[in-house]
Amino acid sequence: KKRFWMTVIGVAGCTALLVTGFGISDSLNSIVTKQFGEIYHYDLLTAVTSAEDTREGPAHDYLYNSDVFTSSLTVFTQQVEQELEDGSTVDYYYMVPEDVDAFAGFADLHNRQTGEPTPLEQEGVVLTEKLASTLDVKPGDTVTLEDADGNEAQFTVTGVCEHYVYNYVYMSAASYTDGFGQEPDWNAVM
Repeated sequence: KKRFWMTVIGVAGCTALLVTGFGISDSLNSIVTKQFGEIYHYDLLTAVTSAEDTREGPAHDYLYNSDVFTSSLTVFTQQVEQELEDGSTVDYYYMVPEDVDAFAGFADLHNRQTGEPTPLEQEGVVLTEKLASTLDVKPGDTVTLEDADGNEAQFTVTGVCEHYVYNYVYMSAASYTDGFGQEPDWNAVM
């Protein structure tokens, strides 16, 4: 009897683990497909050691002047950990493209529920859904954000977009410069 029940419990436990594993796999695969197929249209984000590498040199020549890539875009990206009023923290990334018009070819920013585009403009910021919810803001509101050095700036939220991986703040170089008083240090190429 003891071996019988051990066998039944063992088979049931293994079956439960298999079903759970397939369920997690299906859930994650759909998120990956949406994020890196429908929302992001770029294949590679390459960090550079200095802003000069986005203007000249072997990295620039490879990323901009070779047949390997159909198009490339210089961006500024930065991770920030900001403390909220309730004592909790939120992590997010800035994504500041050098050319706002060209950015639409690399990322499809749109409303999850309606599918309407959420264009990145020269003024204001576009937040991802989770970040907007965490900061309790919606389009038209003003939000206070920090840079990696702890400097604060206020921005108008112009849109909230569908996003599944990490929290992002999308803005133009002009918005970043107006808010933080310094130009973005171009540190990556899409």
